[in-house]
Amino acid sequence: MTFSEGNYEEMEIMDEEEVEEREDGLNVAEKTAADNQETINQEIESSCLRVEDLEGLLEVEKKSSAELQKELDVAREREEHTLVYSVEYAEEYEVLFSQYEDRLDDNVKLSLKLEEAKRQVEQKIATILSRDLALNQLTNKLAWLKEKAASGSRHEDELVEYRIRALNEEISDMKCNVCTLNEQLLKKEIELDTA
Repeated sequence: MTFSEGNYEEMEIMDEEEVEEREDGLNVAEKTAADNQETINQEIESSCLRVEDLEGLLEVEKKSSAELQKELDVAREREEHTLVYSVEYAEEYEVLFSQYEDRLDDNVKLSLKLEEAKRQVEQKIATILSRDLALNQLTNKLAWLKEKAASGSRHEDELVEYRIRALNEEISDMKCNVCTLNEQLLKKEIELDTA
């Protein structure tokens, strides 16, 4: 029975079949609702599992990302060290190259000095040889004059004696000059050896 506006209305009595059909309909609806709820629960459970899987994957990715970041930091640090070493190496190379150029300049200067010293030594040797030749000529002339003095007159003896003294003085001067040149030559050779 249903109530409407304060009046009682009677409903007709249903037969048993209708009641069963209605009950079955309700059961089907309840079953469908239960099935739907079960499907929804399964979907929720499946979604939860997927979320857990995705969270696990996210953690793995975070760890992997952290490891990659560490490797990147190490690589950057190595790169910085390499750059620092490269700069230091370049600076050392510049210093060594500058020292090499300085030594090369010094070697060129020493080579020029050596050539000049050799030229001077050759000149001194030529001078010594020329004076030695002149000394030999004077010695020969002195010997000739002594022979002539032994065979000549008194006036000639005095003249020869005078010439002999002059030649002896000239020979003495030449010997001094040769000694001086020898000393200078020895000094040059010592300078060349120490250079």
